[in-house]
Amino acid sequence: LMPPYPFLLEHDFDIESIEAKLRALKALGVPYTQGQIENARESIAAQAEAIAVDVAAQGGPLELEAKEITALTAYLQRLGTDIKWRGPEATPDTLRVSSKEEDQ
Repeated sequence: LMPPYPFLLEHDFDIESIEAKLRALKALGVPYTQGQIENARESIAAQAEAIAVDVAAQGGPLELEAKEITALTAYLQRLGTDIKWRGPEATPDTLRVSSKEEDQ
């Protein structure tokens, strides 16, 4: 059972430094494009609006567009969908292991 976190419904999320945060993540290797960084606020607003409308349509609280619960919901919805997983590169060593496994 998920514990209640009522403060998530009360506190607004902060996007004042979003561009700086995304630039820092890009410098660390996260593959953000310049367009994603420049359009971050608009993207956040659109996603927050969609979540708030969906919650309200299901009988939930109104006016959640700027609340931390919406930011958490957006994060959970996107978790694992932004990065395309690539399997390990095939090398002669991994190919030999695969061949040995098939022989057994």
